[in-house]
Amino acid sequence: MNKKSQNKFLLIIIGFIIFYTILIKSDSTSLPGISKEVNSISKRTITSEAIINKIHEKEDLITMEIELSDKVMLNDSWGEFNIFRKITYINFYSKSIYSIDLSKVQKKNISIDNKDKTIKITVPKPNIKSINIDEKKTSYETKMGALRFGEIKLTPAENQILITKVKERMYEKLNEPSILNKALYNTEKSLKNLVQLLLNNNNCCNYSISVHFN
Repeated sequence: MNKKSQNKFLLIIIGFIIFYTILIKSDSTSLPGISKEVNSISKRTITSEAIINKIHEKEDLITMEIELSDKVMLNDSWGEFNIFRKITYINFYSKSIYSIDLSKVQKKNISIDNKDKTIKITVPKPNIKSINIDEKKTSYETKMGALRFGEIKLTPAENQILITKVKERMYEKLNEPSILNKALYNTEKSLKNLVQLLLNNNNCCNYSISVHFN
């Protein structure tokens, strides 16, 4: 190959490199039809659908667990004399759970203002999900007069009725305003943390999150 041909071949190689760098390689840095600026901005915004999808992963969000106790008195005394007294005290303990059903959260329940950096979420009030009696902690104390003997025994049916009554009393306790307000506070805190985690994962910072109950 003479020197003239070598120079021509070299120019072709240089031209191909320039063409590849400018036209082909530059296009591969962003999605088709999306500029670099739009592509980077999309990572700093959040949508209602994204929040709903994240929330629905949880379904039931447990927001508070509380321990309760209740004492029941069984009286099998004969009259008012202490020598004929027979009383058994039963101490019940439970772990009760509050939760909200996140599957009920829809797009209309979430309002996002990307300009003012605010997110408003409306969710159901927390409900008492369960009251679980811890049978291992149940304790008994019997006080008997000098002329009384034996323990007060309950049939399985009577014991079931007793536990039902205890749960009803615990349910009333859990619906007292002071406990309900604490459940609302914990629910608001838990939901804010959940949404904030989603925002952090999507590089969306400095959003103000407010939670409301319906």
